[in-house]
Amino acid sequence: MPETFSLVIFGITSNLAQKYIIQALYDMEEKGALPEKMHIVGNARKPLTEAEFHKYIEESLNQENRHHQHEIKKEVVQKLLKKMFYIDGHLDNPDFYTKLKDFLDKISKSTSGKDDRIYYLAT
Repeated sequence: MPETFSLVIFGITSNLAQKYIIQALYDMEEKGALPEKMHIVGNARKPLTEAEFHKYIEESLNQENRHHQHEIKKEVVQKLLKKMFYIDGHLDNPDFYTKLKDFLDKISKSTSGKDDRIYYLAT
């Protein structure tokens, strides 16, 4: 895994993301498997503030989930949230991709100036 990269999750508010992806990212963070300089960028259509997005992530981690049934540690959640960002936009709008590129360029400058990018479609 590269030392620095961005993971973009289209559909971060989907059922798939809530039940599996967010939980898996938590587990990886808890085990120290996520790079320190990683950025996780969630996307959905609904505008959310950073606080609203982070609240959503915490609520997703703490909801009853038969696939993820262990203690959720506040310190691990906080470490994960430091890596997480949100950008709203419709995937069928070509202007969204310019907005996303500019956003990714901006956050990657905070760590290395250039990073690899992985895109996951969870819609």
